[in-house]
Amino acid sequence: MYSSVHGTTGAAIMVIAPNPIGAFAAFVSHFIWDYVGERSIGNTLKSSIIEGSLLLVFLIASALSGNFWLALAGWIMANLPDLIDKPMKWFFGKKSWFSCHNGSGLFQYKGHKLGWPVKYKLTKNQTLAFNIGSTLLWVVWCFI
Repeated sequence: MYSSVHGTTGAAIMVIAPNPIGAFAAFVSHFIWDYVGERSIGNTLKSSIIEGSLLLVFLIASALSGNFWLALAGWIMANLPDLIDKPMKWFFGKKSWFSCHNGSGLFQYKGHKLGWPVKYKLTKNQTLAFNIGSTLLWVVWCFI
């Protein structure tokens, strides 16, 4: 999934459980969400504009809710596998490490990898709906 879905999930977990267990659960949520295979929502520029806009909405709602730092910590923890693996791949050509990206890293047992392979494949429109929908749910939750 894209960072907007991972991030809102992690933020919600951290707000509910603002402790190390919540941070760990936010981190593990990334692996669970990676069983859902997203489709490209456009070229790099279009995807960046969509994800950047959703991140801005997330940050504003988080700040207005009074839970900015917890939400940000949850967003970071839930996106940590991507924040580590993707730059290593893009800039250094290294193979992904985390099990959810088919690497040999965390959460692997006898060839079974948490978060790999994809179990549910989304269409482009479904992917976009998940991204926008998760952010809108976050905004609503921030103001309830």
